[in-house]
Amino acid sequence: MARLQKWPERWEEKGRIEEARENLRSLIKLKFGESPQWVENRMEQADHSQLKAWMDKILFADSLDEMFKR
Repeated sequence: MARLQKWPERWEEKGRIEEARENLRSLIKLKFGESPQWVENRMEQADHSQLKAWMDKILFADSLDEMFKR
């Protein structure tokens, strides 16, 4: 029974991550234009806290390289 109760939590977390990705994509597009593939790859691998950290960094970053510390 406990395993079944965790499914909604997992789906909720996946939804939060996907929403954070979409928000970050929008911010990147507004500031830098379309995201290059390497940025998309990094975002796909990131967890929610990393995505939020990048959203904070975009305010002061002058480039995607700086923002993602490539």
